[in-house]
Amino acid sequence: MDLSKHAFFEGKIVPLADAKINIATHGFLYGTAVFGGMRAYWNDEKKRLFLFRPYDHFHRLLNSGRMMAMNVEYDEESLIQLTLDRQTPPTFLLQAEDDHVDSVYDSLAYYIALKKAGVPVEMHLYAQGGHAFGLRRTKFPITGWPQLVETWLGTIGMIPE
Repeated sequence: MDLSKHAFFEGKIVPLADAKINIATHGFLYGTAVFGGMRAYWNDEKKRLFLFRPYDHFHRLLNSGRMMAMNVEYDEESLIQLTLDRQTPPTFLLQAEDDHVDSVYDSLAYYIALKKAGVPVEMHLYAQGGHAFGLRRTKFPITGWPQLVETWLGTIGMIPE
């Protein structure tokens, strides 16, 4: 399906020609709307896009809608479900609970959504590590995360064990 010719309309993805609104719709008449851009990265080998931090994106989008007094019947998790399918690649989630920029609850919600969609997922939570811990060595157990990723990639057949 070429999604560039489709829209999410009244709870489902439909061809653009079927996404019809009344000309008296406030957004049409006055341009009241919210929008957001979601980062995604193309994988040439797999011939598909990979979304980056969908929970955070949908959270911002829903907050914008609330500021515009829009009644949105979806939450972050249900919007993620609309974007996930069994073709979503296996996912490794890693989160420090003391990250004050990205909430551990976002990672947990994404984990649950992936599980519901039948996507292979592994998650590791650490009490300490802060935000953007990267590869720098620290005294905290989170420092060992690169070895966990390597082991996980071997168990799913992405690299030799």
